[in-house]
Amino acid sequence: MIIWNGQPAIWLTLNPNDIGNPLCCKIAGVRIPINMPPKLRRYFWQIIATNDPVSVAKFFKIVVDSFIQNIVRIGDKKGSIFGPCDSFYATVEVSSRGALHLHCLIWMMGNISLKELGIKMRQDEEFSNSVISLLEQIIVQSLEIMDTNMDSGVLLLG
Repeated sequence: MIIWNGQPAIWLTLNPNDIGNPLCCKIAGVRIPINMPPKLRRYFWQIIATNDPVSVAKFFKIVVDSFIQNIVRIGDKKGSIFGPCDSFYATVEVSSRGALHLHCLIWMMGNISLKELGIKMRQDEEFSNSVISLLEQIIVQSLEIMDTNMDSGVLLLG
């Protein structure tokens, strides 16, 4: 899709909480009384989610379909919370505990390609500086783990 649509504008991971979600119980056909103590109710939600993978998969599909239809809204002229979306690509992955999650690329309508971005940055110094400033704010790389309880920022590795 990158060949046809260029660079995607958004990359996201959707990780619905299946353990402890009452919708999983409803899909599994299990009714838990509302007057049941909250701790016991959460325990039953966990038991149902971990012992009924089919219901969990159905729950995941409902959440993902709802997200794509109501949040991403591909091709909707009104746009989405991201703006007008042109297309998307998604793949499902399973975590180590067996939980399903979705990795998704979203292309925006009128998305600028990397080539066009480079041209615009070379032609417009103010635009170039704003892009560089944004990237410096959002891209962080560090092997240091700082102790948030200490003002000195003591390195905890090693």
